[in-house]
This record gives sequence, structure tokens and C-alpha cells, in this order.
Amino acid sequence: MLVDRATKKIRWTLGEEDNYSILNEQHNPVILSQDPLTLLVADSENDRVIEYRRTNEGWTQDWAYTNLSWPRDADRLPNGNTMIVDSNNQRALVVTPGGTTVWSVHIPFEPYDIERPVYGDEPADLTMREIGNPSVNAQAEKQDLSLFRAVGGISDVYDSAYTTSQWILPPGIGQLEFGLMLMAGVLAVIWAAIEAYGAILRFVSSGTL
Repeated sequence: MLVDRATKKIRWTLGEEDNYSILNEQHNPVILSQDPLTLLVADSENDRVIEYRRTNEGWTQDWAYTNLSWPRDADRLPNGNTMIVDSNNQRALVVTPGGTTVWSVHIPFEPYDIERPVYGDEPADLTMREIGNPSVNAQAEKQDLSLFRAVGGISDVYDSAYTTSQWILPPGIGQLEFGLMLMAGVLAVIWAAIEAYGAILRFVSSGTL
């Protein structure tokens, strides 16, 4: 919705109560044009990025990029491509209006927001109607990320544990030092378990039980 800060009145809204086909848990709307009013929205729970245009009859879908997994942010770039944060797939990507992936990069920890510093915030106001609307419903390329995730899963867990540890560890502890601390902790637990097991065996063999 757009709220007039002076009057506190709502000037327009997009979406309807309990109508999840329009938007569902949406994030980071961007106004691409005021005439006609055009918005680019990360429609998170619908797993898509969608562009809506306001008409006399209501809102019209001009473009959508689907087959994502909880997208959180989308920006239109000056060349007409769209940059997207695909949070649950742990990646950022840029796609053409027709849906072709220009580049994609893996980012752990479910990224939420992305910007190209060279362009600044919300870098372009190109709408799909201005570009030529090559595809009203562009499908994301399906990817089998299972092997990639399996290989990168251990690294992601380690990175997450290290990031969390920064709340309690003193400054200056890097990832190498953190890894050595983890190894030392694992060895200490193993050593303690062996000692405990030996103590139990000695206790049993002494005939006390």
C-alpha cells in the first residue's frame, strides 16, 4: 500500500485479504513507474517475482518469474534484466526478461537483500511493457542442487556455527582458530569418554558391583 504521510490516508493498495493468488507474504515492493503505476514485488510464499500494473479495472500482471523458493528481493537493472534473491535456494541470480539466467551465485544463510553498489538502491525504472514484454510468465530453469548442497552442506553448517559463535567468543578468533577449537573440543570429548569407559571397566573388575 501507499500511505500519504501528511494525511495518513491510504492512496492505493495491491492485494486482497485472504486472496493468496495475488500476493502471499510479499517483500520489497519497488515502484517502476508512476504512469501507469507499475510495481515489482518479491511474492515470497508464491515462489515468484511478479510485476503488476494498475489499470482502471484493477491490477494486471505484466510479468512473473516463477519456480523460485521464497524469493525475498528483486531489482530491475538498467539493461532490463532482473536481479533476484532466491532465499531458500541460497542464491542470488540475474535473469533476462525472457527468463534466461545470466548468472547465479550461491550465498549461504538464506540471503534476504541484494544490491549492485555501482547502481545504488532500486537502480532502474524499466517496466516489461517498455522492454517489450517478451514473456508474461517466465519459468525459472529447474536445477538439481542436491549434489551441490550435499558437498556445500558441511561448509554451510560450519560457517553458520562460526557466525553464531561470534556472540560469545572474544574478538580476533578467525575461522581457522574456531576450527582448531572445535577439533580440540571433539578430542576432549572422545578422551573423556574413553577415560569414563576405562573407569567403569576397572570398577566392575574390582568386584565392587
